[in-house]
Amino acid sequence: FTIFNKNNIGFSTYSEQDGWISTPYIASNNMMHYNNVAYQNNTKKIWLSNVSNKLFNWDPISNQYTTIPYDSAWGSILSLQSNALSEIWLLTDKGIADWNGTSWQSVNLNSLPYGFSSIKDFIATTLGQIWIIPKNKQGLYVYQTKQKFNTETGLNLTTSSNAGNLPSTNVLAIAEDKKGSIWVGTDN
Repeated sequence: FTIFNKNNIGFSTYSEQDGWISTPYIASNNMMHYNNVAYQNNTKKIWLSNVSNKLFNWDPISNQYTTIPYDSAWGSILSLQSNALSEIWLLTDKGIADWNGTSWQSVNLNSLPYGFSSIKDFIATTLGQIWIIPKNKQGLYVYQTKQKFNTETGLNLTTSSNAGNLPSTNVLAIAEDKKGSIWVGTDN
């Protein structure tokens, strides 16, 4: 999946069967300047957000766009994610939320050792944990929500041998593989 540049509004998807298929901007969907994308495996839908904080999902089979409700009081959409369970998550400048099928549920991150504005990126894992990369080079923060677990807890992973043993606290990338293992890229 790739988003066109500013002069070619739309997006492309790739499959081994069909190769690259381009979907140009459709004026009636009021969806310009895509800036985030997530693929929902169970529905095969593609979720898109734009710089105006509009959320859509697109069904490539029916070529239908659906507007997803989003309250601008939640702030600017910074990232849109999907995990292996096909859950959709978003990061805003005011926090993280997940989609329950009809509305967004805010995730309480009050236990973060740094504010919401310090979140650089995140992933939502198959286990329902949220792995957060802070902007200020403080390692990683792993959070379990009450929505997914019996207890709500968080853990700050650093270079300390009893707190993650990361090679550096400057985390640059994070990913989950198909087996559920977490891979972390640092500057060291």
